[in-house]
Amino acid sequence: MYTVFAALVAVISIAVFRFWIPKYYFRLYPLIPVYFYVTGMVQFLIVSKAKARKPKSWTNIFFAAKSVKLIVALAVAVLYCFAHKDIAMAVLISTGAVYLLVLAFETWFYYSYGKKEV
Repeated sequence: MYTVFAALVAVISIAVFRFWIPKYYFRLYPLIPVYFYVTGMVQFLIVSKAKARKPKSWTNIFFAAKSVKLIVALAVAVLYCFAHKDIAMAVLISTGAVYLLVLAFETWFYYSYGKKEV
């Protein structure tokens, strides 16, 4: 399910930013959905193991993983902005938009996941 969502986000966001809002599309934009997909899969593996080992404290691991994911994404986006000042706003808006989509989906996903017994 996560892979299907990630593929949809990638295809739709690339289409939207490239054809409808081209001022927010830049050459390395396709790496943003890939980053969120890869980190999302790693996060799922980490949280799944945590839930199996310590069912009561898996939410702490979830929030720690979300925090690290956000901090790394923000740090990379800011560093990229310093290197390419001409497209800084496009990088920040594009990264933020994809992050919010992924955050909404992952929150719903983990909410549903948390209800299930291990």
